[in-house]
Amino acid sequence: GTKFGVVKGETRTAWITDPPSGKIPYSEAGRKLVKAAEAKLGYSDPEFRPLADRCLATGGRTGPPMINGLYNNHYQIVQTRDHLVISMEQNRDVRVVRLNGAPRLPPEMRRWMGDSIGWWEGDTLVVETINFVPGDAFKPASPLLVSHHAKVMERFTRVSASEILYAYTVEDPEVFSQTWRAEMILSSTP
Repeated sequence: GTKFGVVKGETRTAWITDPPSGKIPYSEAGRKLVKAAEAKLGYSDPEFRPLADRCLATGGRTGPPMINGLYNNHYQIVQTRDHLVISMEQNRDVRVVRLNGAPRLPPEMRRWMGDSIGWWEGDTLVVETINFVPGDAFKPASPLLVSHHAKVMERFTRVSASEILYAYTVEDPEVFSQTWRAEMILSSTP
């Protein structure tokens, strides 16, 4: 939090690259869903308190998509032959991405943070996530809401010894008026 975000040599005021406004393109139905979700925040309904309040998860920052917040923004990314594991500093969320042609889970087997599979396209790791759990759809830290039918495509490309370009696309016609894209730099720390 001590400097502006810089991506591809440009100082950015938003991670969102499309639409050009830099704003999440909620449809009218999507705005209503976000308003309804925000109205339930608080302590009147313990089942709807954000996952981070209940120390269950960080409320979406582990992804997908991965979203930075005000603090506890450190990720640890470990790759093995068959898996990519992303661990978030806050609440120690762990997201597991299956690699090497792993099959999809059946659609009725929805998981927190969705069902993620990944593959390499040259020097870029591509991760596709579908089958979100409805209860994990609202990420109040952003606020970002996706339906359980959303598809998130993430691309991790090492651009220097200390930086990874993290780009993602969110497709969800139930919530957004268009597919939208964002990107940011993940910087290593000693």
